[in-house]
Amino acid sequence: MTAPTNYFVHGPSVLVLREKHGNRYFDAGSDSELNRAALAILRERDTDGYWYLEPKRDEYVREDDDKTVTEFEAIAADVLAQLPESTRAQMQTAYDKAVQHRTRGERAYKQERDWWELMKSLLAQSPEEALVRTNRAGRPLCFLALQYRGNGEYEGYEIEPLEVA
Repeated sequence: MTAPTNYFVHGPSVLVLREKHGNRYFDAGSDSELNRAALAILRERDTDGYWYLEPKRDEYVREDDDKTVTEFEAIAADVLAQLPESTRAQMQTAYDKAVQHRTRGERAYKQERDWWELMKSLLAQSPEEALVRTNRAGRPLCFLALQYRGNGEYEGYEIEPLEVA
């Protein structure tokens, strides 16, 4: 049997969480230890109840953009054709911008929703089941879920090598 591939850790290491009130340190000597630490952190943050709230569509897609798109699409083509060119151009510009904003918001919402559902599915499993889950490339999902949030406020982390004498 071959040893598992370490995608994130290469030798003795520590996971350093950069949190609001200081740093926290976790053993991360291998991907499996890093993954175990990530699962513990995800569980703790979920239990706290304020770290990971269920994403809501209206937090990502502005109501004004939905309204602009809906109203523009409801205008019949023959009515639009009767409007002055400058008015049509302004309406088209507003519509295009609203569609762009809405599309970007929908994409961000879907990405956040997918992450949230993954995180909740990991936490719903036993630790043994969660720790063996990987993505298609074989990378451990618990750490990937933590990594996804690594740019969030007070959610930064680093994997630091340890010096061994």
